[in-house]
Amino acid sequence: MRASVAAALTAAMLLAACGGGGGPAESTRAEVEWAASAPHMTILRSDSIGIELGDSNFVFGQIVSAMYMPDGSIAVLDLKKCSILFYSADGSFLGGLGRQGSGPGEFLMPSGMTCMTGGGIAVSDAMARRISFFDAAGVYTKCLEGFFPTAPVSIAAVDSVAFVGLKPEFEQNDDGMMMGFSLARWDTSTAPVVTYFSDMAPFDPENLMASYGESMFSFAASATNGRVFRAPMTSEMYSIDCYEPDGTLYLTIDKPYTPVPKTPEEIADETAMVEERMASSGAPAEMINWEPEPNRASIAGLYLDRQDRLWVRRGWEDIPTFDVFDQEGQLLFVAAVECEPQEGRYWQVSVDDGGILAFSANPTDYPRLYMLELQE
Repeated sequence: MRASVAAALTAAMLLAACGGGGGPAESTRAEVEWAASAPHMTILRSDSIGIELGDSNFVFGQIVSAMYMPDGSIAVLDLKKCSILFYSADGSFLGGLGRQGSGPGEFLMPSGMTCMTGGGIAVSDAMARRISFFDAAGVYTKCLEGFFPTAPVSIAAVDSVAFVGLKPEFEQNDDGMMMGFSLARWDTSTAPVVTYFSDMAPFDPENLMASYGESMFSFAASATNGRVFRAPMTSEMYSIDCYEPDGTLYLTIDKPYTPVPKTPEEIADETAMVEERMASSGAPAEMINWEPEPNRASIAGLYLDRQDRLWVRRGWEDIPTFDVFDQEGQLLFVAAVECEPQEGRYWQVSVDDGGILAFSANPTDYPRLYMLELQE
């Protein structure tokens, strides 16, 4: 069971990393009809943080999350360093918190973080099966521990206490071992107070991709009104389910979509990247066998900005491109990062109250963090 959980956890983190970009370059030139008349805007790089060699405070191991803090500083979660590193808006190093270990305030495999509305930070430690909380001064305060089989691998705060998360699930029933994901809300215990979505499929240790079935998804949650948004990571449709805080589905945004195939090069790159990271995370050799889906997912990520606009990342584009909606489903504009297609292929983008950040999940040289600006 422990091996199965570790493999599922690792694959979940990597699926998120593989979500953006990577389809045929020609797809970036073909605008979808339903968005053609919307205003189109450009996202530019303003600065970056990270070096290949030198001061260790600026040499990243593996960035898995980044966000703006309420004071305008930037927090970067580094999986290999097992710590959060803080930088000023102009890129100066401010300090860090956390280290590798199983004690209070330490991490075994940090996979996600979020800024609570009071200014503190919550960090998901999937391997330790807990969520650790730090106050606005970076002081460890408490944890929620004992999640089974693991803690949510990605989390988003909805107030000063509660958060929404994507959680791997395992279940043994009459059909055998089942595996999948749930989207739920937690507050003061490991028992969810609201479950928005859950789906399970038979677990096949020799084909983890198939084991996920159709349960993998992107999500975003609003700290303003508590609404939650979920988009299945599928090539079959472009669809976002929109929930009220109590779990009521109030809207589904559906748009026409034609699947875009991955290139042979992309399939090879994805296979190599996922299998290498599964091996480095300790997955058993017999489980290191990744078979990518042949088509790009229609949606590669969901985000909410300071105006509570919903940013939907197109999964079929090489260049990071977003359809931006209001919370009632009206398309407001389309925004694309100014970069070369191959450069943006594995970019992970964070959009929050502070602005836009990006990093590559599979950098060709060394990890760095980009600060981006929308040209409105």
